[in-house]
Amino acid sequence: MNMAMVTSFIVGGILLLSIAMVNINIANSGAELTLTQITRDRLETVTAMLDDDIPNMGYDLEQPTDTILTFADENRIQFYRNLCRNPERDSATMNCDEPERITWEFFKDQKPANARNEGHGTLIRVVEAVGIAPDTTRIESGVTNFNIRYFNAHGRPLDQNLSVPVNETDLRDIKQLYMQLEVQSNEQIPGRSNSDRYIRTVWEKRFSPRNLEIEL
Repeated sequence: MNMAMVTSFIVGGILLLSIAMVNINIANSGAELTLTQITRDRLETVTAMLDDDIPNMGYDLEQPTDTILTFADENRIQFYRNLCRNPERDSATMNCDEPERITWEFFKDQKPANARNEGHGTLIRVVEAVGIAPDTTRIESGVTNFNIRYFNAHGRPLDQNLSVPVNETDLRDIKQLYMQLEVQSNEQIPGRSNSDRYIRTVWEKRFSPRNLEIEL
């Protein structure tokens, strides 16, 4: 057999295999970038709602400061704010003299129906207004963690001193909040040896709602 021909076949095979591997890597990288963008978009949708709700807790209330927050623990927070005077909200059927009570709560064990990631849970936002049925928004877009920590006026964490959930007497000590939200992709990262890996995006923010800082 002609050794030159054998050598050419071997070299040609190696080149074809290399080209195939490059194409596979490019395809996997493109899929990973797409998953990353989708996951980030989902995170931004949720954080936009939190960025509106949390700084505005207590907005347009004629109640004492200590009634703004009504429930607080590591996965659930409940507070009052007046959405009725928000120009982006239809107030035709609402009583603008009464504030809405808003609840954010994460349910780790409530898996979305289409979830392929076992870590996915359900984040729920409920708006309760006088005279109308509660408005419930179920966020089932890949949330895997929603955690809240609480701080006093001096920025010291209250987790070690307060019971969880925080009792009514100590709610007034909360002046700052730290929130962490994690969203993961529904699909696994393609082309990785560890098949249990997902795209992970984390948002962290510390809030100092101005209405909580008002002294009683």
